Amino acid sequence: YVFVSSDGLNWREYHKKPIFSTMTECIDEEGKKLPDAVLGLDHMPSIFFDKNTNRYVIYLRANLALGCRHIMYSHSKDLINWSTPQLITCDPKFDIDGKQSFYYPAVYPYKKKYIAFPPHFKNRILDKQGHHRLYEEECTPVMISSDGLNWSIKDIILNCNTGKHLHQDHVVSYRKENKEDIIYVHEGFQTSNNRLVKYRVELGDI
Repeated sequence: YVFVSSDGLNWREYHKKPIFSTMTECIDEEGKKLPDAVLGLDHMPSIFFDKNTNRYVIYLRANLALGCRHIMYSHSKDLINWSTPQLITCDPKFDIDGKQSFYYPAVYPYKKKYIAFPPHFKNRILDKQGHHRLYEEECTPVMISSDGLNWSIKDIILNCNTGKHLHQDHVVSYRKENKEDIIYVHEGFQTSNNRLVKYRVELGDI
């Protein structure tokens, strides 16, 4: 659902119907229809007004298979009518069979391009039901796109080795502060030592 507010405290519905649901049709990188109920909505999406195209864009989570999460892209002129959510492309290629996951989109406008910091991991499924898993290759790719749909990985940061679901450090915000590039990172997530840490980063010519 979309809500609006003039002061950030008092909110009202902007539209009576949900803009996305598990019944929303989704397509893959080539435009082919994906199975029903692929859209995952138990997370914080990335949404912003794209000044490059004068429309809103949103990045949502896709549940492609047991232990495999990916990112969907959609755009809108009015926050109500949205394009069919489509899987982003990634270079190197996203490994569905290897149980690769980008868990939260974490996408932001960056100059005339777009930057993303999605937490990454791979699932090693230890039983048929998927109740027991080992989480490996926990890190955060730094991804860049010129069109918001096709992405390339430029660097890897926040390498972790927790082995547990969603315990890895992850970026919760990126912004410009006094001409510096800043990321805020949630460290020690789901532990007694969790904290929010501010980093100044040098992104270079990307």
